[in-house]
Amino acid sequence: TRSSVELRRARGSAPGYSLYARTRLGYLFYKRQVKKARERYPRGHSVSRPLGFGVVKILPIPVLSNNYSYLVIDTGSGRAAVVDPSDPLAVQAAIEEEGVLLEAILCTHKHWDHSGGNAALRQQHGSCKVYGSALDAVPELTNPLTDKERVSVGCLSFEALATPGHTVGHMAYVLDAAPFGGPPCLFSGDLLFLAGCGRLFEGSPETMLASLDVAVGLGEDTLLWPGEWPRGQSGGGHPPKSFLPPRAPPLAGKARSPLAAVGSRRGLSGLAAGPAREPGGCSGGGRRC
Repeated sequence: TRSSVELRRARGSAPGYSLYARTRLGYLFYKRQVKKARERYPRGHSVSRPLGFGVVKILPIPVLSNNYSYLVIDTGSGRAAVVDPSDPLAVQAAIEEEGVLLEAILCTHKHWDHSGGNAALRQQHGSCKVYGSALDAVPELTNPLTDKERVSVGCLSFEALATPGHTVGHMAYVLDAAPFGGPPCLFSGDLLFLAGCGRLFEGSPETMLASLDVAVGLGEDTLLWPGEWPRGQSGGGHPPKSFLPPRAPPLAGKARSPLAAVGSRRGLSGLAAGPAREPGGCSGGGRRC
């Protein structure tokens, strides 16, 4: 029998959650978060470095106090998609610096710290489409998606995967980089972090484990691009100072991958064992799974 806490989470009624997710108070709280983060981290909370293979360029954008948006670019056509634009100013600055045309916003879920920039970016980029689950109340949604639907941006192809648990309509996106000599890239939102999974606001533990199984099924060569650096994993909740793409590790001491950890511990808790580390001790984004 589930506990009352689990039942509340499954119904999306954890204390304070309804105010954040379903009222204007949540939006005002998000705006306050953005303002404080811009003041504290005027250049972002960490240093990011792009990863490229073929015509694909993935640029992590540090936003808020521990989140990441991702600008995914087809360098051949100059077209791009952004995943979870939390802070529209930071995302727009990256778009202008790269000189690309924003065609799509890929939103993993409705929470303001992942979707708060949708409206402003849509206003600046009139032809830009907003993709997300038809089951989630994603702000400015123009193109509702269902499980395994595909989104094309230039010559890039993303597959949307239904991964409920954190929210009822949470989606992850997988970039097929095989045509360009790269591995699959999983933009996991709040499904999977480097050392755990998102909180269960609108789903049961069983639902979240089933969604984690979807991630595990992508294979160990998948690169993981998480939506947040969860509080408590580094220096009292702060993100790593450097957010780097993977380098070829030495044969000895290869960092254990998040998805491999999920798979090996699936029968226990479904959570990764700990944060993967880059050679030399830096915590990395775009981790090889």
